[in-house]
Amino acid sequence: NTSDAKEMRIAACLGELGSLLAELILVPVYLEPDAAGVKSLLMSLYVADKQREQYVRSVLLATPVGMQAGIVRDRIHEITEEIWRTFGRLIEEPRRPAFEEALRQVCRTAVECWEFVRHARVKVDAFFPAFETTKEIPDESNDEYWLPIPLTAPMATNIGKQAEQA
Repeated sequence: NTSDAKEMRIAACLGELGSLLAELILVPVYLEPDAAGVKSLLMSLYVADKQREQYVRSVLLATPVGMQAGIVRDRIHEITEEIWRTFGRLIEEPRRPAFEEALRQVCRTAVECWEFVRHARVKVDAFFPAFETTKEIPDESNDEYWLPIPLTAPMATNIGKQAEQA
């Protein structure tokens, strides 16, 4: 139970948590059952016709807040359960409730932060190119990956606050 072993377990847990957040929370719109299908559709549209992708995304973002908030609550629960199933046995008994609550809070914070991004004027994906691919891009183009997110207005919905009941 060395400090290196503990750090490796923490890194594995954070990696799994990041993957689950990207798959279930950092998506264009919260619809069931298949967020990956919607994401794939929007990506294809973006490549083929950016204006059509913006239109479809805006229609999807107009999905009723209550419906999306329920899906967010379910996804927070799913993430918490998956992390717990994988890493829960490594947590000492007295720390388990605090660990579970911290997981839920991380998910709620991700939802709140992502809400700003989902309503940006331009398409933003929770993806950064691999280091190798940025070498192929001219230096003056690299700045485009680090520009501030252009927002049209403050958050139009309040899904994050409704998901706090998760």
